[in-house]
Amino acid sequence: MTKTKVCNYCDQEKEIALFELTGYGYIRNICRKCRHKRKRPKHLAKTYGLSYQELLMIKESQDYKCAICGVHDENTTRGLVIDHDHETDRVRGYLCEPCNRGIGFLRENTEVLARAIEYLNRSK
Repeated sequence: MTKTKVCNYCDQEKEIALFELTGYGYIRNICRKCRHKRKRPKHLAKTYGLSYQELLMIKESQDYKCAICGVHDENTTRGLVIDHDHETDRVRGYLCEPCNRGIGFLRENTEVLARAIEYLNRSK
């Protein structure tokens, strides 16, 4: 039988594995996901120069879906991530982690991305 605990932030019962341990070895009262949510707004505002509300408006404008593949935020393991231009730090939108990593691994280079598309089309 799996042990569970109620998160004090979202009031949902979750598996113990979804909670972190404190430095003293106790199980935290807030799950990892909620703990991350609480810290995130300040970090995002500082990093990207946009308020949490502005970032939320971007996500809402995308209907909570990845701007590339269209997967919904709820259907991802870790939620959608902010995609930004690494030269200017300008936020482009929200992507699922695989799409964000994909364009990163291809060095955000549109010529390389176009060649990757050609390659995939040739192999069909």
